[in-house]
Amino acid sequence: MLASLAITAPLDFPSLRHLEWAAYNFCEAATLLHGLHTGGRSREFESLTIRRDRGPFRPENSELDVLLDALRTTCSTQALSSLTLWVGYNREPTIGPASSLLRPLFSFSRIEALTIWGVPVEYDDAFLDVVSTAWARLRVLRLHAQVPSQSKITPRGLLPLARQNRHLEELEVDVNSWPDEMLLLPATHGPADTDRQRAMLYVDIRNVLAAQDHSEVDECEKHGAARTQLVRRIFPNAYVHYKYELMRQ
Repeated sequence: MLASLAITAPLDFPSLRHLEWAAYNFCEAATLLHGLHTGGRSREFESLTIRRDRGPFRPENSELDVLLDALRTTCSTQALSSLTLWVGYNREPTIGPASSLLRPLFSFSRIEALTIWGVPVEYDDAFLDVVSTAWARLRVLRLHAQVPSQSKITPRGLLPLARQNRHLEELEVDVNSWPDEMLLLPATHGPADTDRQRAMLYVDIRNVLAAQDHSEVDECEKHGAARTQLVRRIFPNAYVHYKYELMRQ
């Protein structure tokens, strides 16, 4: 593991543009990025995938902050277009809202594909609103929580993406809060949905439920078709898939 290695000199891979790394924790990955930071120049990474092991995610260590700081310090904000942060199976408590904890990512202005899987932050409509304006080139957005409480996204939060992100091709998010009256949300005719000349838009909505919440399971089975139709009103020309999943807390 990288934590057991002492990087005493910069790692020399001058042509490296795409990096996928599995680490015990995000601090380990940050150490690698600093080791690749040669001559004080930002690395021109185009894609980064960092997979974190199953070790305990302790917010007091601020390992997410350490990683994001390393990204901004070592990577060109004008080159990176694809970023994946993946955390192995855990049930750690949410450490805070994504709109503030992930704010450093918005300095990377050319992001086209973002996948965040299992990082214990809380997603909400405010985060999607910032995403829709920060990354005009966005093609792929995947945000997956590991416990139901980590997503506060509502169908209304999808509206900015439909209206502003005309290049969007794939959207995967967890939506766990649904309005009582499905017809209250107006249909959307934004550029993200109407400019579909080149690529089909795939929208995958996951409703994450606690395994013991049988009443919510009944609600999902009863209203599944209506919820699918609601998302189609937001993205009229998209292929929409709605599903619910049971998760043990």
